Amino acid sequence: MEQAQFIATVAAVLIALIEVLKRTGLDERWAPLIAVVLGTGAAFAAVSQGALQSPDLFTTGLTGLIAGLTASGTY
Repeated sequence: MEQAQFIATVAAVLIALIEVLKRTGLDERWAPLIAVVLGTGAAFAAVSQGALQSPDLFTTGLTGLIAGLTASGTY
């Protein structure tokens, strides 16, 4: 999977997940932090499973960070 496709897919899933968490009582100020943590975790998980090709740890972390920030509404 290409990085742009990964970012778009993970961001969409994170938006839905964070919305569910907010409706169950999550304070909104924690939503961006949770989105970034989950996005970064998803990127590292995808690389470890071979679903995402990444040349180094920095690129993997940056990919996850971008996905999380996109999901939280930071462009």
